[in-house]
Amino acid sequence: MKQNYPIKVIITVVISSLSLIGCSNGASNTPQPTYPQGPISYKSIQQLFTPQQEKQIKQRSLLLSGSGCGAVMAQDAAGLAIASGFISLIPYAGPALAAVTGATGDSIGLMGTTAGNNCIIEEFANMQAQLNTQAQEINQIVKNLNLSTNEIWNQMTSNDGTTLSIANNLYSQTINTISSQENGAIYQAMTKAGFWNPDTYQVNSQMTINNLLSESNTSNYSSFANYINTIDINSSVQQISGTQLNNLQASKNNNSEYINMLSALYNAFETQLVSQASSESNNNIVIQIDQYNQTVMALYQQSLYTMQQAYTLSYLINNINYTNYRSQAQSTYLSDISYLKGAYYNPTDIPSNYLNNESGQSAYYNYTQETLTNVYAQLVNQLYLNTLNYIITDSPVGNQSYPDNHSFIYFDPTTESNITTGEKISYSSAVGSSVTSATNVLYTAMQNSNATFGPNLISALESAAHGQSTLYYQYSGIHNVAQCSAALSKYNAIYGSSGTIADFYQNYAESSCEPVLASKNGAPVESSIMSWSTIQPYYIDNGYPSLMGSVINNISACNGNSVGQIAGYNLYNYVPQNNIPSLGQIGVPYLMCGNWSTGQLPSNQQIITELSIAGIYYPGFWPTSYWEDGTYFSFTEYMPITVMNFNMRNWNYENASNLTIGSVYTSLFAGWMNYNYPSVSKGTGVSNIAAIQVTFPDGFIAPLGFVNTNISGWSGNYAGISINPNILNVTVDGNQLLDTSNVVANSNQWGPAANSFYAINNDGIILHPTAFRINNNTLMANGDGNNMIAILNPTNPVSCSTQIADNGFGIVYFFCDVTHPNS
Repeated sequence: MKQNYPIKVIITVVISSLSLIGCSNGASNTPQPTYPQGPISYKSIQQLFTPQQEKQIKQRSLLLSGSGCGAVMAQDAAGLAIASGFISLIPYAGPALAAVTGATGDSIGLMGTTAGNNCIIEEFANMQAQLNTQAQEINQIVKNLNLSTNEIWNQMTSNDGTTLSIANNLYSQTINTISSQENGAIYQAMTKAGFWNPDTYQVNSQMTINNLLSESNTSNYSSFANYINTIDINSSVQQISGTQLNNLQASKNNNSEYINMLSALYNAFETQLVSQASSESNNNIVIQIDQYNQTVMALYQQSLYTMQQAYTLSYLINNINYTNYRSQAQSTYLSDISYLKGAYYNPTDIPSNYLNNESGQSAYYNYTQETLTNVYAQLVNQLYLNTLNYIITDSPVGNQSYPDNHSFIYFDPTTESNITTGEKISYSSAVGSSVTSATNVLYTAMQNSNATFGPNLISALESAAHGQSTLYYQYSGIHNVAQCSAALSKYNAIYGSSGTIADFYQNYAESSCEPVLASKNGAPVESSIMSWSTIQPYYIDNGYPSLMGSVINNISACNGNSVGQIAGYNLYNYVPQNNIPSLGQIGVPYLMCGNWSTGQLPSNQQIITELSIAGIYYPGFWPTSYWEDGTYFSFTEYMPITVMNFNMRNWNYENASNLTIGSVYTSLFAGWMNYNYPSVSKGTGVSNIAAIQVTFPDGFIAPLGFVNTNISGWSGNYAGISINPNILNVTVDGNQLLDTSNVVANSNQWGPAANSFYAINNDGIILHPTAFRINNNTLMANGDGNNMIAILNPTNPVSCSTQIADNGFGIVYFFCDVTHPNS
């Protein structure tokens, strides 16, 4: 039988074959409801294999002109250039679960940019190159996906006998049955046929299917055929995709190597996460989630590429058998390697409902190739869904949503219009269904770790998030596959065999292949922090995730135990306001500690010397002046004082009842210091010391210390106010809560405002106050003989002469002569 037919005959053959396709394959206008819905459209496959008559002429014209969608092995298929719809699954399925841009997890780099990675329907030479590229890329997946620093990946591949490494070994061995350079089916088949050089494993462009079937290459064909007769890839493909086939319909197989691999990976990740959360090296455990997802994505890409190779080899066998039939060059046909009923073409096995002539064989061949493609589309789609099940991410929030209702669309080049297929992916039910959310997995790790008071911390985080939705991580590799696929379909119709995957995703996919889960500027939601000392989540800002303001060491400065009615940590979202200075950004929430640690408070009834008065709580931050006979301490504007800790029983005046920690007071009394105190020698002092918290007018909770000291042989008491030393390492957006950037000389490091303010009491006596800035608010302490009062000055004017408070003992005036440089 001759091989070259006039175009007129070609079209006639194709048309007559099409009339048999519909009745022979039993396909309806809609895909079977049991088919898994994923990145490959079944309607698009049907369109590739069953073009309408008016499409054939235009597509053939496009093919001959070198544009449009080329067809696999067009020359060798002797007229089936139009009807044969070999499809490259990777351009659609590869980026469906990967970072399309960026360095880490970049699936474009994995796909390659050579001519062998063209978009979809390909010539035989390009198909060979693509197969070769896929084989090489699978071997280079660690490098291509930057997995060398991925802890969970290294743990998985370390082969240390753990459940994870055992599962990975089984999975990898099955991958190697198809993709291994030494014994894999692809390498063995392509080198034995002479399509690849056995020494270099590079494509032999001189060897075509016609050459293989010629008398001069009988040895190659015999070696190739003998090898094909020995392999069965059906089981391997189902194992590495987590699927099972029943009557050519794919579904999930929970006992498969792929699912076992993902399950073991997740269990190992949870264990590792708890270990990282327990570390005092201050690891940000959010990063571990991203590494986990990148590992899952790498496994998906491995399986996908291997399945593409298996599909290509099965498709190639069918095509060689058909070319063999048409040329009558060989009497031996290649064996079935997939064992999928109706997906293997052998002209001697033609069913009775096909005429055993040229047109019938053409129709039957076309049917087997469509069936094969349809089955592999199901396998890839189920692989995609299986992988989605194990992605760890926080759910859509605000204006985000999964595109559950987006139907697949393919571009019809003959009408230059979009065709809606009705196929949809149920992301909501698939994503993360086999794991827990990112926030929950982080909370669980922190709660089970040894580095924190887990339950109290989680309770405080949940309380702070009440009414203010927070999240920590969303996987950015989930894309709107239907939308992206439609854009690729249109690109492919225009550029065909000349187009490349990289070209599309780098230059044409920006608006159609954006990640479903991203911040309002399109950035990944992966920059939050959860560590041993710092927690910084995302919050919902105008409907999109936005990173909260940065408060470094906001957890390590907290007290994890409850104090009276104040819960451990007592975290809250502090939001700076327009009318009050602060270090933060206006309107941005900052996760702040509302139960500051008081661990550095001096011990109970500590006896000090005169020279140690200034260093009683934190050296260098106590006042240099004093107030004789001072018994009374309060804040202006009647800000309540919460007592968090104190070191003496007798805080109230004379015989009044003692203070209670965690309770709120409008003022504190110290009383004469000769009540309930131990005997001391002359010149030795005894101090009442208390750690207090004061809520500023803008909601910021400031941790402070208050001391009232009596020195034996001296008259009166000596009082002062200081910062809690636990805030010294806490920064807001990189700025320290306590401002020490402009200390005035001889001010004993009280801060930049130390010598910038002074007061005159009602007797006209100048009193030098103590002052410092905390969270950009100036806090001044002064007194008028019997009283000490703390004044919060949030305005920092250039000059002021304002009556601040009348405490009943005399009016105190403050005169300000400089402005703080940061005001």
